[in-house]
Amino acid sequence: MINHENKTREQLLEEVKALELKLSKTEGLNKKPKVTNKQFEESGPQLRAADQQDKNLVDGKYSFRDLVDIDRLRLMFERFSKATGFTTGLVSHPDQDLLIATGWRDICTKFHRNFPVSEVHCKQSNLALTSQLIERKAMNIHKCESGLIDGATPIIIKGVHIANLFTGQILFEKPDFNWFRKQGEAYGYNIDPYLEALRKVPVVTEKKFMESLGFLREMAMILAGNGLTELKNREAAQIVYKSEAKFRGLVETCSDFIWEVNIGSRYTYVSPQVELMLGYMPDEVIGKTPYDFMPPDEAVRIAHIFKDKAENGEPIVVLENIAIHKKGHHVVLETSGVPVFDEKGKVTGYRGVDRDITVRKKAEKEIREKTNLLDNVINRASSIAIATTDLDMRITSFNPIAQKFFGYFSEEVLGKTVFEIHLMEKVEPERLKKAIKSVRETGQYKYIITQELSSGKRILSSKVTGMLSPAGKLTGYVLFSRDVTDFELAKETLLESEEKISTLLNATTDAAGLISPDGTIITVNNALAKRVGKEKEYLPGKKLSDLFPFEIVEDRMKMLNKAIDSKKTFQWEHESAGGFYK
Repeated sequence: MINHENKTREQLLEEVKALELKLSKTEGLNKKPKVTNKQFEESGPQLRAADQQDKNLVDGKYSFRDLVDIDRLRLMFERFSKATGFTTGLVSHPDQDLLIATGWRDICTKFHRNFPVSEVHCKQSNLALTSQLIERKAMNIHKCESGLIDGATPIIIKGVHIANLFTGQILFEKPDFNWFRKQGEAYGYNIDPYLEALRKVPVVTEKKFMESLGFLREMAMILAGNGLTELKNREAAQIVYKSEAKFRGLVETCSDFIWEVNIGSRYTYVSPQVELMLGYMPDEVIGKTPYDFMPPDEAVRIAHIFKDKAENGEPIVVLENIAIHKKGHHVVLETSGVPVFDEKGKVTGYRGVDRDITVRKKAEKEIREKTNLLDNVINRASSIAIATTDLDMRITSFNPIAQKFFGYFSEEVLGKTVFEIHLMEKVEPERLKKAIKSVRETGQYKYIITQELSSGKRILSSKVTGMLSPAGKLTGYVLFSRDVTDFELAKETLLESEEKISTLLNATTDAAGLISPDGTIITVNNALAKRVGKEKEYLPGKKLSDLFPFEIVEDRMKMLNKAIDSKKTFQWEHESAGGFYK
């Protein structure tokens, strides 16, 4: 308290100025700098994130205003002030905003805080109280410089100091009117109203004061705690709502059928997609079991599997099963699900998804059938070697005839590339490049291979073509090879015979030629060509009817065929231009 004895008004004013200077410095150290809305918006995400995680906010985001209905709390404090005569003041921490003030006395509002020379002492008393609270002192009682008793206590929620509660403007003993008169005169108060206001200040025991302060503190903390719980519940409800909305959106837009069953296998939830998949509305399925929509044998099989899974708490993983559509046709489903447990770890049901794989299973069946057919064609070909490759020329099939022709078992070449085989066989790389280019440009590549064997030679006629997808895209290559050794040898023998006949024909001066049974000229000598009046090279391939009248050709062909059938030589004479001929 200030000693007013023997001090003039001027001395008191000087002392007030000194105190104001001290307070301004102290307030500057204790106050947290405020950020304007504009500065906050311009500061960007980093400042906002830091502010949200402020250490002076409960859970990094809740102030006292967020946790408590201030209007409701003010009404309760006003009733408390009327009932007890105690004042209340609630100030946020650390920004020091006055949230509630009730029951304040005239001696403070009209005198101590209303005159600048004495207001400075009120501020100093506030700082003395709050400085102790910052140090986490549970309660602090302070006798202000103006002679009254004040008390303060911090409001702490989850270890965070978020507000300060004040009460006071009381006395612990009867006032010294003489002292207050001198104080009032020193500050320039109107003395009679000031002393009248002093008479209204209640005198209470320190114990009662402490009990009242503690009661206010507990009440504020209970309300704040309840507010925090309510906020948490709201946030949790909002999270659940958003999660459910998100889940519902996913479920309702997902093409798969989402379901949940109890331990008795009865559906407790089905998504709307069940109608698209099985033709039933959700309310037609709820309460029934999956087995109600299956053929009898399938129902028994799946029920047995589900029972084993449920007893062991195991998930259901891509279990294929057959369901019956509402229209009567079968639908192939792929079912996956996980067990649902209660708090004791007991399985109470399953939650999962069904996927319609009918089209996929049909496609797989068609592929298997086509693959089996292709395998049969390739592997059962009795005279043609067949080998297939992918686009990288890696061998994918090699039938038994190919093994016979090329001397490799299928196990030796499958997975290898044609380049590797050619390298072992010392085949020029250009041949394969030429083949690939020809297939890509013309669709095929033909070539003849002659193999030298211990038993003689083997001649293979080979063709490479492309394998095409249904869309016409090249997916690989196929080699077809067949043994044409006999044909080629017969061809060589025929050529040799033709050469001998040609030599004999050209050696005679008589007109001679070789004619097929159908009257086609095969070859003639110079004499015959001269007699017919045509160039020798012109005649092979021509018909006799192209050169002679029909009746002559018919007569001659009868004779020729008669000679062929009887295997005898026939002679005849005929007249032609230039004389008679035999």
